[in-house]
Amino acid sequence: MKNILLLVCSLLPSTLIFSQTAAEYCAHGKIKSIHHPNQSASRSIESDKYDLHYHKLDLEMSNTSTYVKGNVEFQAKVIANQLSVFEFDLHSSLTIDSIRFNGQLVSATDNNGLRSVALSSPLNQGEDFSARIYYQGLPTAVPGAAIGSGITNDVSPSWGARVTWTLSQPFSAYEWWPCKQTLGDKIDSIDVWVTVDDSLKAGSNGILTNITPLPGNKARYEWKHRHPIDNYLISVAVGNYYEYNIYANPVGAPNPILIQNYLYNKPNFINYVTPLIDKTADYLEHFSSLFGLYPFQNEKYGHSAAPLSGGMEHQTMTTQGVFSEDIIAHELAHQWFGDYVTCASWKDIVLNEGWASYLEYIMREEFMPNTAATSMNQIHNSVMSQPGGSVYVNDTTDVNRIFNSRLTYDKGSAIFHTLRYEINNDSLFFAAMRNYLQNFAYKTAFGTDLKSSLENFTGMNFDNFFNQWYYGEGYPTINLRHNHANGIAYLKISQIPSKPTVTPLFKTPIDIRLFGGGADTTVRVYLTDVDTYVSFPYSKSFVNAQIDPKNWIINLVGSIAKDIYLSDESYNSESTFEIYPNPASQFIRIKTPYNSDIKLIDANGKTIKIYSAQTQEISLEMLAPGIYYLQSGLETKAFVKK
Repeated sequence: MKNILLLVCSLLPSTLIFSQTAAEYCAHGKIKSIHHPNQSASRSIESDKYDLHYHKLDLEMSNTSTYVKGNVEFQAKVIANQLSVFEFDLHSSLTIDSIRFNGQLVSATDNNGLRSVALSSPLNQGEDFSARIYYQGLPTAVPGAAIGSGITNDVSPSWGARVTWTLSQPFSAYEWWPCKQTLGDKIDSIDVWVTVDDSLKAGSNGILTNITPLPGNKARYEWKHRHPIDNYLISVAVGNYYEYNIYANPVGAPNPILIQNYLYNKPNFINYVTPLIDKTADYLEHFSSLFGLYPFQNEKYGHSAAPLSGGMEHQTMTTQGVFSEDIIAHELAHQWFGDYVTCASWKDIVLNEGWASYLEYIMREEFMPNTAATSMNQIHNSVMSQPGGSVYVNDTTDVNRIFNSRLTYDKGSAIFHTLRYEINNDSLFFAAMRNYLQNFAYKTAFGTDLKSSLENFTGMNFDNFFNQWYYGEGYPTINLRHNHANGIAYLKISQIPSKPTVTPLFKTPIDIRLFGGGADTTVRVYLTDVDTYVSFPYSKSFVNAQIDPKNWIINLVGSIAKDIYLSDESYNSESTFEIYPNPASQFIRIKTPYNSDIKLIDANGKTIKIYSAQTQEISLEMLAPGIYYLQSGLETKAFVKK
């Protein structure tokens, strides 16, 4: 999901490694912080006692009203020891006409949208059951979805098209259909049947299996989706649509993949939007090559146009009001990050939105390369417009906090860019993400699951990354002092955290570019303390330096200056921790005043081996040529294995 909020309502159409758019915008204002009583800690857990297998939504809708009428079928299995109460969610503004549970008429009580049916005979673990709820009404919920309400009717201010559409994320599915509103229980498969005037079309999930003519100039659109799906990803959009279809051909797909689009039946809109939609095929093919084949390739992908201020990644058919390269790429990216693998808690919404935002950048790298660097710089500036804030959401009753643009979207995108940098190998990075997606295919995942999956696949430790960037807050301001004397480069890198009470130190690799005087070399330094000292043999001369030249890390650049007093003597005045010879080919000797273990660290910050404080000599025979670090006490020094 991506929400675009503007003041405008409408527009026409060589590296050394050291360890470490023209579019439509609607007049939706910024949503208020909305707290849902049925999402509180006291929420009943009766619905957690059954596992959903199937839903069929059979509804009557129009494009002139949000009035909805129909029935929803549940098929499920009891997973607790016993089920004595059947619970589901349906907003109190909707009237239940009748309920059949296992074929028998039953009644339900209503507790602020939580509906409960007391069973005459409890069901035991492993027993299957079915229920069908007949209901109707005009939803009157205060807008509580990420963009607007669970169901909305509106006219496009730019194109004059009237549409009724649904948008359930995060807690608004129950505003328009009876459901089990929880992330953890994906529905194995669904059918969505929508009866509308035969002059209209109804878009939804999966494959359109039939359009059945009905009396009274009506038609029923019958959609079938046979992949697991979360409740908030089920959708309907009804309008006077023009159908525009193209195909993608990603490597590995047994057949071309349909991209089915329901667009406003307005010639100016069609002429404006189809060149943009055509890019969807290129993006789908590219994302498939990086993250694995499009997860719903045996059905479709597509868009239903609706006058909302952004887009929503409904599974296999995004509902979209803004058509630009970024929005198209973002919502498509969600089919992998959000739909194929869904966050298991709204606390971890960055697993959906941060990744989808980062795939906007990945799209730019491939198709708009001249814009990628500027885009990431703008993202970093957004993140650093305030000193604190975490991508991990503590208050998940606050919809505005869950979908915070600066943190969930921008910081999420930026830290996954940093993750790519820390892995320091694009082939490994993308392979690791494909592995994560495969591990949790059609399931849900927590942030801890991503961490474990990455560590198991790469063999790297991501404790610092997650503690600092995922659960932590803020960013460092980096100051640099540099000198070059007697063939040795000396660097002193200092950091000041923006939120020291939460994240007092960022242990991270960072690139330093040395340039001028015939030199232009980037070195990677691993920051281990508030002050990190690095010295290494460097035959060239340089007159200046640049911090993080490619914007891999969220950071502010403080002062950068030449310091002629930065040398062996100044280092030795700071410390008596010494490594010699340097460079070395067979062994190094160590002199340290610290009574603590000595860590041997590689260029990615991974600890290779730990030695006792009494160690005086280390063999280098097992190391490949390159740059390494030794850490003793609070100090880290680099050395070169020849």
